[in-house]
Amino acid sequence: MNQKTFVKLLQVGVKMAENRNLEPLFKFTMQTAFDLLNAKRGYLVLLDEDGNLNFRVRLDNNGNGIEKPSIPISYTILNQVILEGESILIGDARRHPDFLSSKSVHEFNLRSILCVPLIAHEKTLGGLYFENHSQENFFTEEDFLILKFFAAQVAVSIDNATLNDNLESRVSERTLELEAEISERKLLEEELKEASRTDALTEVFNRRRLMELASYFFEISQREKSLLGVIMVDIDYFKRVNDQFGHQTGDQVLKTTAARMQSALRSTDVLGRYGGEEFTIVVPHAVQENVNFLAERLRVAICSIPIKVKNRLIPISISIGVAYLDSQDENLENLINRADEALIRAKDEGRNRVIVC
Repeated sequence: MNQKTFVKLLQVGVKMAENRNLEPLFKFTMQTAFDLLNAKRGYLVLLDEDGNLNFRVRLDNNGNGIEKPSIPISYTILNQVILEGESILIGDARRHPDFLSSKSVHEFNLRSILCVPLIAHEKTLGGLYFENHSQENFFTEEDFLILKFFAAQVAVSIDNATLNDNLESRVSERTLELEAEISERKLLEEELKEASRTDALTEVFNRRRLMELASYFFEISQREKSLLGVIMVDIDYFKRVNDQFGHQTGDQVLKTTAARMQSALRSTDVLGRYGGEEFTIVVPHAVQENVNFLAERLRVAICSIPIKVKNRLIPISISIGVAYLDSQDENLENLINRADEALIRAKDEGRNRVIVC
């Protein structure tokens, strides 16, 4: 895989982080795959709760939808890839020993095929399938490697988007149940939607509003025995940026960094400027594995693409500390201090990394 393709795949990963809902993510996935592979037809398939194939997208390389075949089809290749969790590169499916008896392969005169599973956290979600039925040996080993790398990004993004949809739904339902008995919570939720107390430069919550919301979710987590995560973020060597390029450039770095982080968060997460070049993210109703992944995704999103300021590309990285509410946290200050200690460790150990307390 050449460097240009690798950089493009990194950029695609950042774009995927912005697609927190499934349908836009499916569309972006197929558009990107056709651009990478130059295939003629492609399918994005997910498994439903009963283990059946659910074709979420069927497209040709012109972006036109492909109608469902009118005759029953076995989808032998897709079933094998998804069942065994192994990717397949086929030069001519008609002559492949595993598919000589496959009716669908010969019915549709299938030749060049790429098919990879979508696996996230050791769970098979579905698969990506691309073909060129008019030419043998159309796809290369490099195409195969690119699609496998791309599929790994897609699977994690789909899994996160699904979790995000489910979690937001559960949070909304729980909020509606409690509104009648807790008037103060309703007021805070309305204020959260209004987002009136923001940092003038970065347009995220200022420290005062951040701490108000953090205290609110701290109390909710203690009462409901739910997990609360705190992520502390610091821009590495920010003083050098100000000293070398000036404070206006430093301000733009702060704004862009905040915007990239905000785009990767759920609507229920809280991002605020803690002070200077330091930001805090409060993650209510947290799942520890997902929050740890979110922290790493934020780090990659910042460091993989330099920030452009006045035709100048400035490489930026961030250090991150993560902590979760536990029995030793008598108050919010203790929880934030532990996340800050993890951040200090990340900086002491070389910066541009995530440390979980």
